[in-house]
Amino acid sequence: MDLNLLTAAAVLALFVGGRSNIGVAAWLAPGLLLAAVAELAPWTGALVAAGVLAATAALAFRGQIPLPLPAYLALMAGGGLTGALPYLAHALAADTLPTPVAVLAFPLVFVALDAAGAASSPFGVWGSPALTQLTNKPLVQVAALGGSGAVTGLLGLSAAALGLALTDTSGVWPTVVAVAVVVVAAHLWGGVRLTRAPAGTSVRVAGLVEASTASSTDSALALLMQDERLDDAVWERVTSESTTVLPDLIARTEHALAGGAQLVVWAEGAGLVPAGQEDDVVAHVADLVRRHGGHVALALAVAHRDGPRHVDNRVVLVDPVGQVALDTRKARPVPGVEADHTIPGDGDLAWADTALGRIGVLVCFDLDLPRLSRQAGAHGVDILLVPASDWPAISPLHTEMAVLPAIANGCTVVRPTRWGRSAAIDPHGRFVATADHVGHAGATLWAQVPNRRVQTPYARLANRATAPDQRTDRTPRLGASRPM
Repeated sequence: MDLNLLTAAAVLALFVGGRSNIGVAAWLAPGLLLAAVAELAPWTGALVAAGVLAATAALAFRGQIPLPLPAYLALMAGGGLTGALPYLAHALAADTLPTPVAVLAFPLVFVALDAAGAASSPFGVWGSPALTQLTNKPLVQVAALGGSGAVTGLLGLSAAALGLALTDTSGVWPTVVAVAVVVVAAHLWGGVRLTRAPAGTSVRVAGLVEASTASSTDSALALLMQDERLDDAVWERVTSESTTVLPDLIARTEHALAGGAQLVVWAEGAGLVPAGQEDDVVAHVADLVRRHGGHVALALAVAHRDGPRHVDNRVVLVDPVGQVALDTRKARPVPGVEADHTIPGDGDLAWADTALGRIGVLVCFDLDLPRLSRQAGAHGVDILLVPASDWPAISPLHTEMAVLPAIANGCTVVRPTRWGRSAAIDPHGRFVATADHVGHAGATLWAQVPNRRVQTPYARLANRATAPDQRTDRTPRLGASRPM
């Protein structure tokens, strides 16, 4: 075992996918680790790789996954063991198969594990190798062809080639050169794709975050995350914050509409309102849009006094004639405290046809789940609204993660974000505008965004994989379109 290569791989792995991600590290670390364990027996090398992957991931992802320490360490250990499978496959293939075939073992298992993890993990795509390349705009364009798996596949292919190049100087160079050509070609194709302007018209959007300066740990929303019936003090805090925040939020909504916004979107749960009063809030906003025009997506945190599910995390889209075009819940609350105390949705993306194009809604964490995010492509969504709420350890990464779904599904993503970075992202994954909520309470995201989707091979595949009745039915939502 080459300790120098092992040390280099471990150090670089600390900067792969976590809080201090460096994109180039993801190209080098796996290949160096492959070379470091190449002289060991396949199973022994895989166990060494598992230990390195588990230890470095535990450090790299600290604070990003909301789990108790024992559960977090168990998750990292399990991730290390499964993450070692591509290393085992590479070692077995290198011993038995011709080099041009053996080089495919690592990326094939790498991609398969990535896809299986994203589909089965309660945290979705978190930890995906593809997320390390979000700032590499030419490369991530391949997501239009095969989703995040295409990005992961190129990383895995490059790692296998690097591992071979560092351990065997005879007979591997034609394969290494061929892999280099593929990687360079992917970058060149992505660069050309980025020169294309999105087709169609654009709309002016405003993303609003409430002006409260309370942190994620001392807000009224945090007080709702308990099992018991809320006592008088907590309920008074909830109602007090509602009467403080909502009038300001509604006033800023009217200001945005009067200022030319065609679509106003609130951050996740910005409209904190006691149960029973939500229809009054929607009716008030409906009056505004009848006067000013435009569309408003109200992200409401409807508070229930009785537990354990105190929060109804809803998004209501009001159209220019004051009708509710869409009324949906967060499909998948974040596992843990939020899921325990939030009323779950029906598990599907909601969409509605409007004068601005087809508008879809997923709420924050929903976008991290491939089963939900690919529905944007399957349903032909033009503008995907993602009201969100983050915390320092995952910001701005969580916002940047919206780049891949935007490219893969060919849609614009508008993500107003509490306690994080708000952003509007075009169908090629480019940031049209950003605004930081942390340190700038009440900052408004203004952007002129494309409102016609870009067709992608990935979206076509998602559409074919969706049952015809699911593709053609009207929006899944809590209630039919209704006047307010």
